Amino acid sequence: MKRFLLFITAILILHQNNGFSQNCGSIYTFEPRDSTKQTIIGSTKNAKNEARASGRTCAIQTNDIPVIWNEGERTTRIYLSGVFKSTGNLESRDLIWLVVRVNGRVAKSVIVKGVPNQTIYQVSDSLDVPKGSKVTLRTAMIVNEPVEEIWLESGYLQICQNNVEANPVSKPTASSLQNDEEQEPQLQVVNSADVVRLSWKSGFNPNANCFRVERVDESGKWEVIGYVKETCKSKATCEHVFIDSNPLKSSIGYRLYRVDSKGKSFMLAEESRPTNQ
Repeated sequence: MKRFLLFITAILILHQNNGFSQNCGSIYTFEPRDSTKQTIIGSTKNAKNEARASGRTCAIQTNDIPVIWNEGERTTRIYLSGVFKSTGNLESRDLIWLVVRVNGRVAKSVIVKGVPNQTIYQVSDSLDVPKGSKVTLRTAMIVNEPVEEIWLESGYLQICQNNVEANPVSKPTASSLQNDEEQEPQLQVVNSADVVRLSWKSGFNPNANCFRVERVDESGKWEVIGYVKETCKSKATCEHVFIDSNPLKSSIGYRLYRVDSKGKSFMLAEESRPTNQ
C-alpha cells in the first residue's frame, strides 16, 4: 500500500454544533469519555467533552476500528473527516497530525499546519483497506506556547464507510495478519536536554540489516540522520535506541525505516516530536 505524507492547507468550514452526520456509516466517532474507543494522552485536565492541547502535545490513540467488509469484497474504502478548533494564534510549527495504520504499518499520514488568524481546521481523506486488516488512528495536536491551543470536541472526528450494511465484522484471517517481527514497533520520541532520544522495540528478523532514521522539519522536508544496526538474535523483542545529538529547532517529527539484507526498505513507524523543548 502506498504511503505518503500529505500536507493540507487549513481551510475554514461551516459546521453544525452537533458534530458530523451519523448517516455516513460511522465505524469510529471521537467520544472522549468512552475509553473503549481510544486513549487520550496529554489533554488539559479541565477539558471535559473534548481533547485539548494547551501549550503542549495532546494525542489520541484509537483501539482497533471495526471496519466492515461485505461478502466478496477484497478491499473497502474508509473516509476520515475531522474538524479542529484553535485559539487563532497558531504558527506553521503548530500542527494537527493524523496517522492511519493498517496492520501496524503507516498507511496514511496527514499534517495540517497552523495558519495565523485561522480558528477552524478541516481534515478530509480516504484510503482502501484490504479485507481482514486491523486499522487504528493516532491523532496529535501540537502547540509549543502556553497561549496556543488546539482542541477536538466530541463527535468532530469520524471514520466512515458510506453505504455499508450492518453485517458482522469480518475476523482477520491468518494470511492477512503479519508476523510479530513485521508489526510496526512503537516509536518513542523524547526531548532530553539538548538531544532527542528515539527508542523502539522489534522482534527477530531473519533478513536483518539495519534501521534508517529520518526527521522532518516545518517545511515538510525529510532527511536521513543516521542508522542503527539491527542486532536482535532471539525471538524475544529487543530495544533499539538512536540519539539525535544535533536536533534542529524546526524538527517536528521522526520516522523509522527497516532496511533488509537485500537493501530494500519500508517504513515501520512515524511519530511527532514533543513540544516540551
